[in-house]
Amino acid sequence: MSNSQWERLLSDFRNLGGVAENICQKNGENGRGIFPENLEAEARIFVPSELLIPVKDISLDCNLPRIKPANKHTQETRDFFEFYQEAFSWGSGGKDSIEDFENGLKNISKQVKETLKRLRLTDIDNRHSGPWNLVIYNRFISARQFNYHNHLVIAPMLELVNHEVRSNPFQILHDGISTPQITKIGKELTHKYGNMSPLYRALKYGFACKEPIVFSFPFSFPLDNSLAILECEGKSLLDDSMKFHREKGTLVFDGLPIADLTCGNLPLNYLKELLKRAGVSSNNSAIFRKILNFNKEKRKELLKQLNCEKTTASETIKDALVIELEIISSNAIETF
Repeated sequence: MSNSQWERLLSDFRNLGGVAENICQKNGENGRGIFPENLEAEARIFVPSELLIPVKDISLDCNLPRIKPANKHTQETRDFFEFYQEAFSWGSGGKDSIEDFENGLKNISKQVKETLKRLRLTDIDNRHSGPWNLVIYNRFISARQFNYHNHLVIAPMLELVNHEVRSNPFQILHDGISTPQITKIGKELTHKYGNMSPLYRALKYGFACKEPIVFSFPFSFPLDNSLAILECEGKSLLDDSMKFHREKGTLVFDGLPIADLTCGNLPLNYLKELLKRAGVSSNNSAIFRKILNFNKEKRKELLKQLNCEKTTASETIKDALVIELEIISSNAIETF
């Protein structure tokens, strides 16, 4: 990426209604990111709805994500999007980093693949089904898409902003998407991608960081000495809605937080409330401790299996597992 390319990008973006105030691109602690050009002023990016390109309108064409010919976008928007993908996104390391990570997953041992599938973390064979170039493209799009009023879109410029756990989330507005209203003056421009555990973050985005929450792996445990079974499907929860259903003597629910650095008592209280709503009487602390021990052991087993793997993907997953075990252990001390 040259200075002339960056200046062209900013000019074209602004001419199409985008806002790019006081920003430059350079390398920092999080890799390549967006920084304020003037360290004493705020930086901001706003992508208008006209430049939020629906994922369904994009396809891989001659090894570059392009807007499909039949879709109603102006030629100026098409030219901007193509230049952006070639010089700053797909063609400037985005495709290569995704392919490096996915190659690492493809080459890990059969044992690890089976464990990841059994724990419902990812099914690598299914993840990699189809032509390899489309596998990489689909993973690339999945890691960069934004949810804009229930539509999946690519937000040029905004996707260049790095994720930071302690940042505010990006703003979904009626006419576009903006970086957070509150910024750190003089610091890298960051935002929070959303709530996700370190392990799921690693598998979706290809990097590990200390997220504040950890969710349980799938499990099926009897409740005390009764015939009732408590079954968790191991999903990450996007909100605090408690979804569950019954299958004969089994209480099945989507997911369960097992550690939360921002609110130490949340996981245990969540389980208590879940069982209360389901009308189940149980020793909540005992069952929660059992769930915690199960999750710690499964993470240690997976970490041990990964010790012989030496790819970018395996190292990232190991880093995420270590982070989750640290969060679980520190949170457990507070809980009990």
